[in-house]
Parts: sequence; C-alpha cells; structure tokens
Amino acid sequence: MKRIKTWLPAVSIFSLAFIVRIVYNMTVGHGYVPHFDAAIYEQLAQRLITDHCYCWSPHHATTFRPPLWPFIIAGIYSVVGSHNTYVRLLDCFLGSGTSVFVYLFTRDIFGKRIALVTGVIAAVYTGLFIWDGWLYSESLYTFILIVFLYSLYRLQGKVHVRTWLVVGGGFLGLSMLARPNGTILLGLLGIWAVALAFFKYLPWQTVVKRALVIVLIAIAVITPWSIRNYPHTHSLLPVSTLGNTLRGAYNDITLYDPGLRGIWSLPPAYNADIHDYTLADENRDMQAALDWIHRHISDMPYMFGVHLVNMWTPYMYSYDLPFEEFPTRQSSQLVMDLIPLESIIVFTFAAFGLIMSWKKRKELLLVYLIIALTIAQNVIFYGSNRFRAPIEPFLVLLVGGVLWWMTNYWKTRTQLTKVKDEQGKPELVSAV
Repeated sequence: MKRIKTWLPAVSIFSLAFIVRIVYNMTVGHGYVPHFDAAIYEQLAQRLITDHCYCWSPHHATTFRPPLWPFIIAGIYSVVGSHNTYVRLLDCFLGSGTSVFVYLFTRDIFGKRIALVTGVIAAVYTGLFIWDGWLYSESLYTFILIVFLYSLYRLQGKVHVRTWLVVGGGFLGLSMLARPNGTILLGLLGIWAVALAFFKYLPWQTVVKRALVIVLIAIAVITPWSIRNYPHTHSLLPVSTLGNTLRGAYNDITLYDPGLRGIWSLPPAYNADIHDYTLADENRDMQAALDWIHRHISDMPYMFGVHLVNMWTPYMYSYDLPFEEFPTRQSSQLVMDLIPLESIIVFTFAAFGLIMSWKKRKELLLVYLIIALTIAQNVIFYGSNRFRAPIEPFLVLLVGGVLWWMTNYWKTRTQLTKVKDEQGKPELVSAV
C-alpha cells in the first residue's frame, strides 16, 4: 500500500500527459504526413526494411544521420506496417515519461507538493507536447537528456550508485546515437565532474571513477555504430556535423534574407542526407563556413543576437509540425494561441525561479549547466524554438523553484506574524 501511494503521483502525471498527447494527435495531428526531416527519417527506416541498408538511396550508406530514431521507426513499421500513427504513439509515451522525470527531479529538489504541480504543468505545457505529434527526434532526445541528467543528479548521492552509473552511461551513449550534438554532453559531464570535485560535493577520486565508468559505458553503446562507419569515414568517432551545420548557419541567405535571417539554410547541392558525406566533405564545409565568418566578422555580433532572439521566440515555423500542416483546424488554432501565452508565463517564472532558488544551487547544478550549454550552442550555431525543446522540462522545473520560494516565504511570514501576535498579547493577571 505504501509503494502504491509513493508512485501514485507519478502514475497520475503520466496518465494526464498521455491523455493530452493522445488528444493532440487525434485532433491536430489527424492525417499527418511526414515532410522535411521527418520524411528523411521515414525513408531511412523504409530502406532498413526493404533493402537492409541504412541509406538514403541504394548503395549509398548514410553516416550523417545518427541511427537511433530511424531504427526505432523501422522496428515499429516492421511490426505494425508503415503507419506513422504508431510512431507518434511512441512519442506520446516518451513525452509522458519526460513529464514524470520533471516530477521526480522536482520532488527530489523541492518536495512532493511542488513536484506534483510542476508535473501537471509539464503534462499540459505546449512547449513540451507539440513535439509529440511528428516524426522528428525532439521527443526522443528530450527524454534521453532528462533521464541522463537525472542519473547524474542521483550519482551526487550514495544510493543505488551502480544502477545510476549504468543508466547514465547508457543514456549518454543513446544521446550520441539520437543526435550529432549528443557528443556535447561529454563536455557537460566533464564540467559536472570538475564542479563536484572543486566544491567538494564528493571526493575527487569518487567523481573521477564515476565519470570514467559513464564514459566507458557510453563508448560501448556507440561502438557498433562506429565500427559500421569506419569503412566509410576511416574514423571510429561519430561523424561530426559541425562543418555542415556552420555552413548552413553562416551564409548570405541567413544574413540578408528577411524570411530566413538566422535560420539554417543550405542549397540542395550540399545536402548531406542525399549525398555521401565523408570527412573530406566535413572539412570542406567547415572551411567554407570559416571563410564566410572571416569575411563578415563585423556582422557576427548581429548574427549571435538574432540566434538568441530566435531561440527565445515562443513560436517560429518549425517545418512540418501538425498544426503547421493543418493550420485551419480549430484545434490547431487553439494550440497556436496557447503557445505564446504558456511560453511567456513559463519563461518568466523560470527566470525568477533561477534567482529565487539559488540556495538549492548544488541540486540545480545540472539544470544550470544544461541551460547554459544549450543557450551557448544556439547562439553559436542557430537558434529556434525547436532547439529550445530539450531544455523545456528544466524551465518547468525552475518554475517549481518559484513555487518553493513562495511557499517558504509564506511560511516565514506566517510564523513571524504568529510570534508577534503572541508577544503582543497582555499577560493574564489573577483576580485573587
């Protein structure tokens, strides 16, 4: 009975989040057809099934796109047929799981009551559930990220260390198989380890051992993909997309075109999905991007500013979201109305939560790090609300910081009022 009471809030939050996401897919996303990157993921999945080849076209092995999401889609299509509804059903599970981890994270830092409120916010927040209705990798990567960071948080303690080491290492590896920028989390892991040792949260020997185990497990997870790519890339490291990303972020279109200013844009001739992409191509794209930056060095502050503004714009066209595909539906219009309203509220409260919950800085260290890292990444490369998606759960968590501060403030004021009332009462004098 006690275990049921312990898990009842988490189950309730998962159920609420799942209902919201199912309704979203049945109304806004009904009849959804994948386009853009979603179509690429689906094509890769179809090739896995029909040609047993991870490739865009026959005999052209793809190394540019990480394999996790296409392999998952292929697994679903192999069982139930090529119906993207079932893939979006998986997104609903992933998004609901993310809401549960928001609850767990908040419970451990701010307590059960505040965690319940933030879990409900995560369940109904448009900034989280709009990604659970298409075939992009946002839902998958966001779930992987929050599980990875929660495992690191639990590793700051002494309970179930082995379990959380395996979870942390496994999900770090999965992050690199889900997105090319998953490798950036290695840097976050290093900063986290240094901070724990520097502030003496844990003995440095313990921190080093735990970080090394996580890295080794992650390497084991990505090794099959690295071995598969070696004949094509002559490298055991995952193929970097840094050059291609920079070339698409810094060019005349992204600087001068009013409709695409600060938004990634690259001519089809350099599309790494369609053509083979080798280390030579990566170096070519990197050099072209660096040459453009050198010629436009005076424009770089402006470009960084545009990226930052784009990142924190509540809604920008994201290429193929269900309500973009069916904009005339009443349900789509409702979601589009809710996005700016909810986003501004969450952003504002999260900013205050960041300030008000400073006393919890040890517990919130990972939250600070991932938000700072994501902002830096968006400013340097290119920002959009899509690339803000992985930190939306942590913004909701910081809303819990405001609620925690308000609760403590109210308790303190109530106690002070009670003390003053007691001190102000006249002493009772005996009538005898």
